[in-house]
Amino acid sequence: MLRNWFLVLLIICPVGCARDQNAATTRSSEQAFQLGREAFERKNYDEATRHLKAALLQQGLNADLTAEALMMRAKSNIQLGRPTEALRDLDEVSKGPAPREDVLAAKGDVAILQGDLEEARRLYSKAQKLNPAVKLPEKL
Repeated sequence: MLRNWFLVLLIICPVGCARDQNAATTRSSEQAFQLGREAFERKNYDEATRHLKAALLQQGLNADLTAEALMMRAKSNIQLGRPTEALRDLDEVSKGPAPREDVLAAKGDVAILQGDLEEARRLYSKAQKLNPAVKLPEKL
């Protein structure tokens, strides 16, 4: 009988411990995400990318927050003049729940950064067809 209880404890403990670990990972990811969002809103793009990277690496965010973190990190990288990193995040976020027009507009911003104004106009035009509220940047 004692042996049976020992086996039950061996089975239950890891399940409960895993649940606690998942909750801790989620909390930590969400805290890093919040710090990244606050830095982004302050236009501190280096700090934003650092916190958002941490939040994404921990893999504790739900799909919506993951998409938002990828978009903010992409926009931060655009502001920092890092088109390759921005495109990597935009390609990843386009697979999820992010609004397509936001991804197209951000890709248009990357095209502007790279000096390809024709491609930027094309991408913004597609974004505006999906959502007329999308505004063209001054450079176009």
